[in-house]
Amino acid sequence: MKRNGEKYLFAEENEKPRAHYHHIATKFARAVEAAGIAHCTLHDFRDTMGSRAAAEGVNQRVISELLGHSDVRTTAKYYQHLDGESIKATILKLRPTGTEVGKK
Repeated sequence: MKRNGEKYLFAEENEKPRAHYHHIATKFARAVEAAGIAHCTLHDFRDTMGSRAAAEGVNQRVISELLGHSDVRTTAKYYQHLDGESIKATILKLRPTGTEVGKK
């Protein structure tokens, strides 16, 4: 993850790298292959975390910070998923009775 000009995923206080992203990604790819998983990358985990957080209603600014996006619009572009159930739930919340039409 590059953030604020940093080029290492983990670094000591003196900026000496503990582990470079490429090294971790290579080890991860070997583990995925050994496990017999067809295709899975570290980025897939990152994407899944962003999608699940959005689905759970986590504020997009929080997701943006966790993912290291410099602009919350990037987060909104990729993680603002609207499905039929969330739209329906929102509409029901906005109705004064909190129920569907015709139901009591």
